Amino acid sequence: MTPEAKLEFADLITDQSKLFELISQVPPQALKQYPNLQKHLLIQSEKSKELQQAIKNGDFSENEWNLELYRLLDTLGYEMIQTIDTTQLSNRVINLVGADITAIETLTIHDIGSEVLAELLVKMANSVIDNTRIKIIRYPWLAEKGRIDFNFYAKLDKVYDAWINGFSSHYKLDAWCQSELDTRCPQSCIKLFKEHGNPKEIKAWVEWVASRG
Repeated sequence: MTPEAKLEFADLITDQSKLFELISQVPPQALKQYPNLQKHLLIQSEKSKELQQAIKNGDFSENEWNLELYRLLDTLGYEMIQTIDTTQLSNRVINLVGADITAIETLTIHDIGSEVLAELLVKMANSVIDNTRIKIIRYPWLAEKGRIDFNFYAKLDKVYDAWINGFSSHYKLDAWCQSELDTRCPQSCIKLFKEHGNPKEIKAWVEWVASRG
């Protein structure tokens, strides 16, 4: 170690705030052997303090924060499930409700069965791992596998206009898509709009639509 590096190292050791700030940027899996340190870093991190202060100030409640977290899981789960085979789950649901589509949301874990759901979760977990090792497709309409509704994405500009013009929640946008486009709206759609904006300004979408003829 060079003298300069030794000085920087000594500076970190003697200044715990700098040391903790540096360690907080380390991936959690690298600190799995230090659970107490991880807990301390979480509590003392600036982002954690910002959150607690916002809740204390009444900007939002802890329940509202948790709800947003669950919505994130909902969106991520929808994206993951597009790349896996859900035949077993589908067959199980068909056997339970037949054509009664409204009954699907009433099904419980017990109804579907723990083995079916466990296998599905394993597939989703493997999908996450695969997507970090393989090239991640940035846009859903470019996906080469999975149950992608390409007809929906071909009309993405119309969906965007509806979203801009007041159909701001997924519930409203989904209802509009069913009424006007005879299709369902993926839960990840609004996130896509927020991240990438107007589809007409996304070169990959414009080129994809043109390639469909």
